[in-house]
Amino acid sequence: YILDACQGITPSEKAVSNNDIEEERRMFYVAVTRAKKSLFIGTTALIGEREMKPSIFIEEMGIL
Repeated sequence: YILDACQGITPSEKAVSNNDIEEERRMFYVAVTRAKKSLFIGTTALIGEREMKPSIFIEEMGIL
């Protein structure tokens, strides 16, 4: 399971440099490729009153 795969969380809003984002992309890749049989990626539409968008990493996978 990968939970909260939302922009601002994965990658973190603290990841501002290209190196930071690339490191988070590598960690996401490792999580995805560790799945043996199934992979569940969870996102949310709202956190509090803040609208959330799916992670750019999900979009890059081409599954949205």
